[in-house]
Parts: sequence; structure tokens; C-alpha cells
Amino acid sequence: MQSKLALTVVIFFWILTVNANTANQQTIQDWLEKMAQASHMQTFSGTFIYGKNSDLAVMNIYHRADKFGEIEKLISMDGSGREVIRSNDLVTCVLPDRNSVVVEKSRPLSKFPPSFPTQIDKLNYYSFSLQQQVNVAGHLSQKISVIPKDAYRFGYLLWLDVKTGLLLKSHLMGEDNKMVEQFLFTNLKYHKSLDDKLFQPSTDGKKYTWHQAKKSLNKKPELFDKWSFDKLPPGFKVSIKRGHTMPRGGKPLKHFVVSDGLATVSVYIENHSSEKSDLLGGTSMGAVNAYGKELDEFHITAVGEVPMVAVRMICESAQFTKVK
Repeated sequence: MQSKLALTVVIFFWILTVNANTANQQTIQDWLEKMAQASHMQTFSGTFIYGKNSDLAVMNIYHRADKFGEIEKLISMDGSGREVIRSNDLVTCVLPDRNSVVVEKSRPLSKFPPSFPTQIDKLNYYSFSLQQQVNVAGHLSQKISVIPKDAYRFGYLLWLDVKTGLLLKSHLMGEDNKMVEQFLFTNLKYHKSLDDKLFQPSTDGKKYTWHQAKKSLNKKPELFDKWSFDKLPPGFKVSIKRGHTMPRGGKPLKHFVVSDGLATVSVYIENHSSEKSDLLGGTSMGAVNAYGKELDEFHITAVGEVPMVAVRMICESAQFTKVK
């Protein structure tokens, strides 16, 4: 009788634990969905700090969302006068220190604020938890902790505006749980609308050299079918394949994006050159790790905000199948 009672109690508390974990996961997913919507639906202005290790950049931002879409302007406060203006999918970079303007299509991985997946049930290699609420830039925020379950990825700390869900602060946590990258709003104001003048370039660019980014190469199957990755880190898979041309010389470049759903690594494959600048082995710059190798007549470089063990494994797994 006592054994049956004990078993009943164990099952009861197990059910409570499962239900609590499911509810907690759903709550976190709701927060992440709210964050994803806020970055595209809110109109705001402010100043934020972005930095890796001891290198910090201060930027002013204006962002407007309305029935016509999104428009955004980033202004560097380092004295260079650099500006980035994104109108829906068109990006214009004004570079006064180089007397040039670059116009290109926005890429999925280049938008601000940083995107974050909302389906956490598919991110099996991370643990999510809600932490305390604190004030950031004068706004009450909800802290979310994202902890990796192995050594192939970094962790994240996120602070979301309780009212809007906008990302107010984030830390990328590297090995030994040290912060290797941060983003932080120092001031932030929401608006019903923002004037068009705020999104105009500070210069007419008449004396600048204009560069129109070249279109990506067509995604012909034969460009990629000969390449495969035979041993990726657990949870990682190829998510994007695209072709580019090198800025100098116009040489073709194959670009693979390998991701676990949260962390991403870019793999670039090009014909081997005689230049000694090709990366061989590993190198690091803040949170970014890179690894390069030669394979027959090709040079392969993998780069991303993941531990060196992961970027090396991804690079080494790239294989080319020769036609017999």
C-alpha cells in the first residue's frame, strides 16, 4: 500500500514538473515572438553601444515602421560620419572617410536588430530560462538566459522591453562564461511617427564614388552539388547556399551558411590564389573565430561567432567530389 502511495506521489510531482517546464518554455517562446515583432513594428529613436571585448562603437538609430514598410538610419558617433540607411530591403552605406557610397540589397543575416529564432523547441542544444526583471535605458526589461549544452556554441543573455518586446540589451557569452560581445541601448524613445528628414543622408554624395553591389551568382545546382560537409558539429546543418563575386577581380566565390538554428557560420570557398594572405589554421577577433584550409585547388574559410572547436570542425568537414 505504501509503495503504491509513494509511486502515485512521484508520478504526481513528475506531471507537475513537466507541465511547469512546458509552460515556462511557452512563456519564453512568447517573449521571443514579441521581440521579433517589435523590431519590425515599433517606431523609435535612441543611442546604443555595440562592442566586442574592449572595442566599443556608439551609434544613433532612427527606426520607423508604417504601412509603407520599414526605414532605418544608423549614424556612427566615432567622428567618421558613416551612415547606414535601410529602406525595406535596400541598404545605402555612406562612407565620408572613403568618399564613397555603397548601395546593395539587404541580406537576411545583416539586419538590425539582430534576429533571434522563436521556435525554441527546435533549439535542442540550448537551455532557456526566465531571469529577473531590471531597468535598461529607463525601461523595465525581462531578462532571458540562453545556455549552450555543449562546447560547440556560445550562450546569450537577452533583456527585452516588458511593454514592447524590443531588444534593449544583449550579451554573447563565450568560453568560461565570459562576455565577448555586447549590445546596449543607453537611451531609447518610442514615437508615433518620425519625419522623413531624419532618414535622409547627411550629404548629397555628388563628390563621392558610388558603388552598386554586384548581383549574386545564379544558384545553379552544379555550383554546389560537388560540395558536402561530412561531419558537422551536433545540431548544425547547411541552411543557405549562394554565389558571390569577389570585390576585387570579380572571381567567383561559393558561400555556405551552416547553422544550428541560432548560431551561424559562413563557409567561403574560392579557387586557391598564390597570395600569402590566405588564412591557414585558426585566428580570433573578439567573439569571431575563423579557420582556413587548402583542399586541392581550393581555399576554404569558415568564420562565425562560435567556439574555435566548432569553426574548425565545420571547415575541416568540407569535402569536394571530383568528377571521374
